[in-house]
Amino acid sequence: MLRYNDDFTKYKNDTIRKKGFGKMKYIPLSENSNVSFGSEVREQIQYYENQNFGDVLPTFTKISAGQIWHRVMAHTNIELGKSVRLFVQFGSTFRFLNPNPLTPEIDENQLNLHQAFLEYHFLASKLLKWHT
Repeated sequence: MLRYNDDFTKYKNDTIRKKGFGKMKYIPLSENSNVSFGSEVREQIQYYENQNFGDVLPTFTKISAGQIWHRVMAHTNIELGKSVRLFVQFGSTFRFLNPNPLTPEIDENQLNLHQAFLEYHFLASKLLKWHT
């Protein structure tokens, strides 16, 4: 499941009072426009035994080492009417408990733009009028 395919329109007519982060899933801006925010957190534990068959850089302090990866992804989806949609997703990854040197842009990436796009439907308003 891809985050940009999430559909929060079910919250539009939701009569249950949302609490905490639930309020951020669907925020109406006008009758046909809304914004939503979301995020995900992933923890991953890895252990390498005799990493790279022992053929490692001289700067490595351990050939066999464990590590914890901590990843956070945050996104926002803005829909303006039936024609315009903007989706932006940022990511952040950190590595812990491994004394060996970091591999840049792989082991840690403090903040990056994961994906972003602007979607525009040229015929959306005409198609809606034609089908109704």
